[in-house]
Amino acid sequence: MAFGASGQACGAAYGRRAASGAGGDLGRALHAAAGNPALRGAEPGELWSPLWRLAHALSAKASYTPFIHAPRWRPSFASVAARRRAVEMIRSYPMSRFALMQGTLLLAAMLLGSVTAQAQPSVALEAVVFEVEGADLDAAFLSDLSAVLRDQALQHPRYALVSATPLQRAEVAVVVGCEPETTECLSQIADFVEARVLISGHVRREGDAFRLSVSIFDRDGDKGPVQVERRLAADDPVLRFRQQVERVFAELTPDERTRLSIRAAASADEIRIDGVMVGRGLVERDTLPPGTYQVEIHREGALPYTREVELKVGEPVSIEVPAALASETPAPREEAASTDPAIAVASSAPASTAMVAPPVPARQRSLLGAYSSLGVGVVALGGAGLMVGLMRGVEDDIAAEIAQGDISPARYNDLLRRGESYETAQWVLLGVGVGATALGVGWMLVSYAGDEPGLAFHVGPGSLALSGRF
Repeated sequence: MAFGASGQACGAAYGRRAASGAGGDLGRALHAAAGNPALRGAEPGELWSPLWRLAHALSAKASYTPFIHAPRWRPSFASVAARRRAVEMIRSYPMSRFALMQGTLLLAAMLLGSVTAQAQPSVALEAVVFEVEGADLDAAFLSDLSAVLRDQALQHPRYALVSATPLQRAEVAVVVGCEPETTECLSQIADFVEARVLISGHVRREGDAFRLSVSIFDRDGDKGPVQVERRLAADDPVLRFRQQVERVFAELTPDERTRLSIRAAASADEIRIDGVMVGRGLVERDTLPPGTYQVEIHREGALPYTREVELKVGEPVSIEVPAALASETPAPREEAASTDPAIAVASSAPASTAMVAPPVPARQRSLLGAYSSLGVGVVALGGAGLMVGLMRGVEDDIAAEIAQGDISPARYNDLLRRGESYETAQWVLLGVGVGATALGVGWMLVSYAGDEPGLAFHVGPGSLALSGRF
């Protein structure tokens, strides 16, 4: 559509309004611009002008229609030039860039919440590292060793240091009023410094070398302090100390995995965990979450052998199935008090894995990611609602000033840019809100669906068995 005829009509309409007192020089300027031969045949993309849109609105209706609802000229994008002008127009609006940046940050926060929920690191224990002690040793040397011990504890994922102030264990024991070598005193010291774990070191000279002793005490543990001794060579003792401390922390880190070993009498016997076939003959697992599991051994021509076991952290469980499967499933009994060799709690971890089988799905699911997504969605939708309110305010301002007849092109241009910025922000936030809410709801539905009880049928000679997990 060319500018000429429509522009003349708009200018004429505004000129008529000017005669009635609704306009003035602006109408005559519009009429003159409409008759400009240079603007005849202009593309719609070139008509993206607040002045033109003001004339179009005034010529169409006696009262102003808010720009959000009125028909608007849009770039046709039929040419590269029109597309470039549209991109430059969007970039010229600060509020549009702010809205896009805000939407990007909301999406990043949502993804970060999901990744955090999936990772679920174990909670670090509050710990205090005391200064390394040693008789007849240089104070600077002991200070270097203390810095190494503190640095290694700080890097360890299991510990969270609660005090950056250097503390001497002997001095704290004097304040508490106890002997630091006793378990009761260490518990009092832990309460005094408000930490669960106490880490201390002692170094003494041994000929041309040094003897290192590292002690780690857990207030909530059922054992006393764990001590490990190492010999340090005389050459570069600080470096040797760092290497030995790394090994000590690796050795003293408690085993936080569960271990399950299932050995059937025949290599062809099928082993299932919670109804899922995981192998034959021998299966060992050390990645199952703590909890109760149903173990089944299936042999052709015999009833399945079933056993319910409870896996706990640091307590390996071993199951050995007798050569002759019973005609009926043995009744469950307490594992700790049982003398039957069919099931026993192992004292050490299994040596190796005999075969690789599909992993059993994890039984513990977190909804933190779903809640994070829903929270982001609610915030984004609230922001979209706020943008709508701001848009309505701009519409009211434009309508009021046009009704008064004193709006200028510069003022209208400023209000128009502000309203379009709010509109862009509204759509960005609305898209983020809907997407995040849908993701959170879907996450929750999938999580709850995965927790439904599982049933399994077992067919034997002349019998039918049904097992389930609830």
